[in-house]
Formats: sequence, structure tokens, C-alpha cells
Amino acid sequence: MAVVVGCGPLSIFVGWMVTSVWPFMAGRLSPLDVYVQCLMLSAPVLLYMFFRQGVFKRTPPLPEAVEVASDVQALAGEVICLRMEDHYVRIHTANGSRLVAGPFERVIAGLGDREGMRVHRSWWVSRAAVVGVEVDGRNLKLRLLNDLRAPVSRASVAKLRQVGWLPAEA
Repeated sequence: MAVVVGCGPLSIFVGWMVTSVWPFMAGRLSPLDVYVQCLMLSAPVLLYMFFRQGVFKRTPPLPEAVEVASDVQALAGEVICLRMEDHYVRIHTANGSRLVAGPFERVIAGLGDREGMRVHRSWWVSRAAVVGVEVDGRNLKLRLLNDLRAPVSRASVAKLRQVGWLPAEA
């Protein structure tokens, strides 16, 4: 539909350009001829771009994806951290991990008042799960109970120091 509608203004412009550059073509091409040529050139290009971008691909939900509210509340007592993965959130617990569908903020809200903090744009960490801090130059990572390393964004360093998660020298 976009090609059919979009070729209207494009064919007017192309027709004007053709008659401006080659005045002898003024009587030879009808507006319908120019429109059909624009359609024939634009449609394959647009379809190629759509297929390349994956517009027509339907990605099935991951098989282990579950509903957000019930699972997050059921796991809330043992959550170590949350990690965003595309349109899903991986919930890490002491017994493994589980993938849930939904926005990161909604999954965090499903944890209720559990003590934790969003330490990176794609990581939320439980306070009880932090066992250490690793410093690599200017980069900081929180070492967690399950041997995961959660990156700390530079914007979160001051907040983590303020609440006592990081020592002053880290």
C-alpha cells in the first residue's frame, strides 16, 4: 500500500524532471506511464528492504517464556538478579535462571519492595546477592552469589556509593 500511495507524488516529480531535462519527452510519456515505471522500480526495492530488515518475519515466542506477574512474585524471595535480553528478562535465582516475557520495568515492579537496585540499563541486582566488587580500570562489576558479574554503569556508581554498596575507593 505504501508503494502504491508513495509512487503518486514520486511520479509527478519524476515526470516534471524528465520534461525539464529532456523537453522532447513531454508528449511521449503519459502520467500513467511515469506512475507505472515508478511502481515497477520502487516495489522490488521496498520489498527487498522489508525482507532484509525482517519486517515479514514472525519470531515465535521463546518456549521457556512465561507470564511475568505470577512467576516474578513466586520467585521474589530468591531472586539474585534480573538481566534484560531483547524483549525478555532473565530472572537468575539460586536454582538457575528463567526467562519471562515483558518489559524490564514491569518485571522489576513485580519484585515488590525487595531490596535491590538497577545498576545498569539491562541489569537489576538484589542487595543480598552482592558478594564483592571487581575493578578493571574505570569499569566496575558486582560479583554475585551465583558467580555472575553484573556491570555497573558510570551513572550508577555514585548512587551505589551513597547507599553503601561500594566502598569509597572503588
